[in-house]
Amino acid sequence: VQEKTQRVPIEVIDVIEIPDRAAAWVRERWNVDRQTGELMRLLMYRVADSKLAECWLFDHDQALVDRVLSA
Repeated sequence: VQEKTQRVPIEVIDVIEIPDRAAAWVRERWNVDRQTGELMRLLMYRVADSKLAECWLFDHDQALVDRVLSA
């Protein structure tokens, strides 16, 4: 995604943390086909043995993400 979008984090809106999980609500700027757009993302993490074990992404504009990843 980084190579296709030159994404730039703009803002971390909120972070929630419990012993084995964390979530971050963030805003990013994506540059796609010479057009700039902003994307809100929820990143959810599971931690095991003090290491990142899993990450789930939930995107506000799934159509944008699908377009970028299918190109």
